[in-house]
Amino acid sequence: MSRKNSPELLVLAFLVFLMMISVFLGVSYKDRKAQLETTVEPLIFLGNDSLAPILFEEDGTSKGVVADITKELSKKMGMPIKVELMKWDEAQTLFLSGYGDALLQINRTEDREKVYGFSSPLLISEFALFVRYGDRRIRGLEDLTGKTVGIQAMGYISSVLEEMENVEVKAMKDLASGFLSLEKRELDAIILDRWIGAYELARSRAGGISILSSTVREETSHIAVRKENTALLEKINDGLRQMDLDGSMEKILYNWQGKKIRYVTEDHYMNLLLTGMVWVMIVLLAGAVYSVSKFRNLSVQLKEDVENRTRDLEEAKKKLEEVNGELLLQSLLDPLTGIPNRRYFGEVFHRIFEKSIAEKKPLALLILDIDNFKEFNDTHGHLTGDRCLKKAAETIRRFSEEKGGFAARYGGEEFVVILEKTAEEAQSFGLKLLNLIEKEEIEAGEKKTHITVSVGFSSLSLQFQSTEDMFHAADEALYQAKESGKNQMICYGEPLDFIDHEGGYQHG
Repeated sequence: MSRKNSPELLVLAFLVFLMMISVFLGVSYKDRKAQLETTVEPLIFLGNDSLAPILFEEDGTSKGVVADITKELSKKMGMPIKVELMKWDEAQTLFLSGYGDALLQINRTEDREKVYGFSSPLLISEFALFVRYGDRRIRGLEDLTGKTVGIQAMGYISSVLEEMENVEVKAMKDLASGFLSLEKRELDAIILDRWIGAYELARSRAGGISILSSTVREETSHIAVRKENTALLEKINDGLRQMDLDGSMEKILYNWQGKKIRYVTEDHYMNLLLTGMVWVMIVLLAGAVYSVSKFRNLSVQLKEDVENRTRDLEEAKKKLEEVNGELLLQSLLDPLTGIPNRRYFGEVFHRIFEKSIAEKKPLALLILDIDNFKEFNDTHGHLTGDRCLKKAAETIRRFSEEKGGFAARYGGEEFVVILEKTAEEAQSFGLKLLNLIEKEEIEAGEKKTHITVSVGFSSLSLQFQSTEDMFHAADEALYQAKESGKNQMICYGEPLDFIDHEGGYQHG
């Protein structure tokens, strides 16, 4: 059996040998290919070392947004790229002398287009004016005449300033020294990429420098190759197109957006403060408008409630005034007869007495008392007595008002009358009133009866110092009338009953 199978074993061994040879040769090929790839010379891209955060060197490594773009571009091109950073004028000089394959972050000018081929755009360069804080002389390019302006050596903006007359241009050694020269007034202004300048100012914490809001120039930046190297330019543009298509370019730019530092000066602080205050006012106003809108219905309802309550209060006040008026009137009127009572008489008598004294006018007071009223009450009863009082009161009131007098019930069966008249006029009035009362019929059951009154009166004289004196005099006269037989009128003393042309009282 071993003999029969020996040819087959030989074939199998031969095949294994061939496989081992193939594996060995394959590994050797890969190692050789990798070795060849590592020995390919990298492309050398030169750049400015003072363009942070766009392009700068840190710890011997190229960094910045353009450095990241270059790294990704190397992958898309399938070719190694070495970035070397140095002074910008040195980089351009070396490149023109034949060293390096491309220049990074360069703006196009007519002179440069004669010797360079430019890639599709990388970034947008926004050039701005940097001036001392508070310097109002410079607000644009047109204000640079007769001024000293700092720029980066062999920078794009130098070609712009060459076209202007009487502008002294100075190349800055670096940005830090340039800003220091601006602070020391060795420079009047600096023109620089806004992003780069703001980053340097914030990093160095420089003060006293403002960045004007207006833009001097806005240009795109590119990768530049030698004019004749169209093959490399085509590969670069193809790599940039791939980066745009797969989103890697957008991702790099997004990652570096946070590095766009806004350099804030004192005037910016004021603008920010004012803007903040305006927004606060807008928010407060919006809140107020919202509140007014939200509670408008409530306000209308409250207004209606207030109006209703005010109307209710006015009505209540009116009713209260009416009630108070009625109460006051009731307090001043005699409840039985309805004519003024003793209190009302006292107030009126005092007022008229003072007025007559001041104006030297005549005044008379009559006190009337119903004769034998107690016997009348005992004979006819109290109800008839009340009718008697009412009848007498009505007669006295009516006749007094006709003659311009004031009548009141003083108490019991006594009545009083105030007349602003002379003694003769008062005497005539009293006699007529006696007759009127005597003629009045008073119902007493089935019969009708009559009453009489006695009257005492006093007229204003020098001996009366008060209303009490004058009342006491009239009351004394009434007493004499009662004692003398009743149903008669007696005047107290000797009255002063007229006024002479000198205005003084005279005896009658």
